[in-house]
Amino acid sequence: MRGMIRFFKGWVRFRITGGFPERFINLCAMRGLPLWDGVRRGECCEFSAQCRHYRRLRPCARGAGVRLRVLERHGLPFWLKKRRRRWGLAVGVVLCVGALAFSSLFLWNVRVVGNSRLETDQILQTLEKLGVKPGVRCSQIDVRSVERRMMMELSDLGWVAVNLQGSTAVVQVQERVLPPEIVDKPTPCNVVAARGGQIVKMQVYLGQSMVAVGDAVAQGDILVSGVVEDASHDMHLVAARADITARTNHTLQVEIPLEQTQTRMTKVLRRYSLKLGGIEIPLWVGKPPQGRFRLERMYRPITIMGLETPLSVGKRQYLLLEEETVTLSRKQAAARARQQLQALEQENLGGAVVLEKQEDISAEEGVYRLRANYLAEELISVQSEIFVKDGAE
Repeated sequence: MRGMIRFFKGWVRFRITGGFPERFINLCAMRGLPLWDGVRRGECCEFSAQCRHYRRLRPCARGAGVRLRVLERHGLPFWLKKRRRRWGLAVGVVLCVGALAFSSLFLWNVRVVGNSRLETDQILQTLEKLGVKPGVRCSQIDVRSVERRMMMELSDLGWVAVNLQGSTAVVQVQERVLPPEIVDKPTPCNVVAARGGQIVKMQVYLGQSMVAVGDAVAQGDILVSGVVEDASHDMHLVAARADITARTNHTLQVEIPLEQTQTRMTKVLRRYSLKLGGIEIPLWVGKPPQGRFRLERMYRPITIMGLETPLSVGKRQYLLLEEETVTLSRKQAAARARQQLQALEQENLGGAVVLEKQEDISAEEGVYRLRANYLAEELISVQSEIFVKDGAE
């Protein structure tokens, strides 16, 4: 901060020779003329002082019998003096400052913080519908009205605050805490087999067992019935619950064509632009590239001394793509087949314990095939609702 003040006021670096330098320093201190960065170079001394104080140093120099000589001039006054005949530069500076001052009356950036379930794009679209968008005058935004209407538009909002910070609107949201799910009265149901197999373990919590360990069952068979009989021989419907483990068989197969069409990137073209609110000014001439490409857009706001300006620098990247046909070797096809088989195992056997695994590999008619048979143990019990006709007891 001190350096900035000295720059705007201007300062000089000077040298004193002869006389009594110590007396010169004392006289300057008595008259309130600050000096800094004093250096002694042989019989000479060098100091720095504000340019407006330099003329007042001459009486002190005469009183101490020293001679003054200016070595360097720094700061805004000297910079402007050198360019006093360049009126275009001064006009440009004035216009620039005026444009920045005028643009500060408008909103240029909208930032959303605090959301997790709600999408940022959804919140920005709602704000735009309510008039909070880049390019509008900040004085036209009724913050309290926007906050109330935001609560009405988005039911998942628990609290929202719109803070205008210069040309930026910071929208802080807090999402509504969802109430606990209401647990309904248990629905009567049976426990059925999700897939066929041989039962190896049963643990029944509620309901009437219909099978035993060692029995073979098919998909959809009732394992535990939700119809139970009490001591009075009356029949009741309950929500049967059980954990039943069975030994099951699985077959998974992966096919990899040896000739495949792949897309590769051949070139990257970058195009830059300036964005002011909703207006984008391209800094390039020409048409977009022809053929297949993937477009990526990025925008970075221009900051001055840590403050965001209405201007943003945009960059478009055109990733030019080209298709080519490649022939996989048997080793490459095997690696891809193994990777896909692992994904299928995770999807179909994620909760199972694999006891045995047998693989069959073949490569015929330009296709690499990997077939695997599994013997596993897994939970096969799932609940199935019992539908009761109206009027039945």
